[in-house]
Amino acid sequence: MIDSLSMHFFAVIAGGLTAVASQAGQHADDPGAVRTDGFSALLIDAQLRARSVHVLTFSGTTITIADVAGGRTELPASECTALIPTPGGADAELGIGAASRGMISALGGSLLDAGADPALPLEKISERLNAAALGAVELVDGQRFPGSPVPTSGEEESVTWQHEKLGPLSIALDRVARAVAPGTNAIGLPDAPAKDDELILANGDRITGLILSLGDPLQIEKEDGTIVTLPQDRMGAALLANPRRRASGMMLWLDDGTVLAAERLSARGGDQFTVWPVESGQTQRETSGDGDGDGNGAAQPGSGAPSASYGVRSIRGVLFDAGRVVALSDLPILSQTPAPGRRTGEPVRRVNHPDDFAVGSNPTLGAWDLELPGPMEVRWSLPEQGTRIAGTIALRDDSRPWGDCDVIILLDGTEAWRSHLGGDKTAAAFNLDLMASGRSAREFVVRIEPGKYGPIKDQVIIRRGMILLR
Repeated sequence: MIDSLSMHFFAVIAGGLTAVASQAGQHADDPGAVRTDGFSALLIDAQLRARSVHVLTFSGTTITIADVAGGRTELPASECTALIPTPGGADAELGIGAASRGMISALGGSLLDAGADPALPLEKISERLNAAALGAVELVDGQRFPGSPVPTSGEEESVTWQHEKLGPLSIALDRVARAVAPGTNAIGLPDAPAKDDELILANGDRITGLILSLGDPLQIEKEDGTIVTLPQDRMGAALLANPRRRASGMMLWLDDGTVLAAERLSARGGDQFTVWPVESGQTQRETSGDGDGDGNGAAQPGSGAPSASYGVRSIRGVLFDAGRVVALSDLPILSQTPAPGRRTGEPVRRVNHPDDFAVGSNPTLGAWDLELPGPMEVRWSLPEQGTRIAGTIALRDDSRPWGDCDVIILLDGTEAWRSHLGGDKTAAAFNLDLMASGRSAREFVVRIEPGKYGPIKDQVIIRRGMILLR
């Protein structure tokens, strides 16, 4: 039986996810519809503004939310950038980097929400921890499929990867960014090699060159033309120097570590939905499914495409058009300088958002949080097509009670935002127009200046920094 505090379910009909509010009495005769009260989420609109909502339906074209009167408001997906489920709700005034109260409670935080379902965050964390032991193949457009390489004969130009729900996937090597074998810790591995492909063996040895095969056997051609052949079980990780590119269309982040571009979604009943990844030459089923609609490797009728069945509780985030945004954590840092009076300082480092506990190197929406470990100035180069930048600036949790500082943001050398953090105010949202001067700003600067208690506890985190593109 569904706990009334755990109403995080939605229904789907062909062409999109469609949740149905039981009080609305709609779709009562539709055998594919599921009666539900929806789920809490942060809705990020087309201007990167955050709004706490109760979602009743979403698809690639529309989002329906419940209003305070119990009615329904339908929004075009074109007016929305992202959707992030937030167990227990979240404070939207803190912007797009706000953390869900339910996850904070589950982790022993101070923001306990009496209305949050304590079971849901623990279920999500359990699923993530189980996924952490798996390997994963990551594609050049950000898609990610947990699992393990299949010990097929060494087939050049592709790798076969076993995904628990999608089954065996044959993936062209020129679409692979990184492959990590089960049991290998991906945290700390670079996103891409400096120049050539790099094969990292299970014992830590590294071989650089051109990877010819990730099958069995592994093959890599060294710079001198020598081809090294090894058993597949010797692989720890493979880093390929293929050019990265942004995905487009709807992207889903799931608790089992899967990130995929969604072609379409369909109903399965209960709290389940089936998703078909986009077929763009990146993945192709090696063996077709049985077509019985079970959502675990079953083929979409008439296509032979892979599909997977998930519960709504497994969703971590949705980008409605991944090609319209880029994470601040993906942008190059031009410089990072300690504040005047400090001779040295630690560099900016990527950390997980509080809601991304136990997800490893797979942040929701592809956006790492960035920790600035003390008073300093950091400069980023912005993309030419950027129109808006937003995020949340927060003191690190262990900075209390002595954290006290001013945070200043400059665009092309001009101050655009300022906030004082300290005392009861530990976080603030920023949302800035990059076109305010008539042309797109090209440089983004964050400066931290120490306050009344000095610099020791002035560690600041930029949560979910995102840039909107035209």
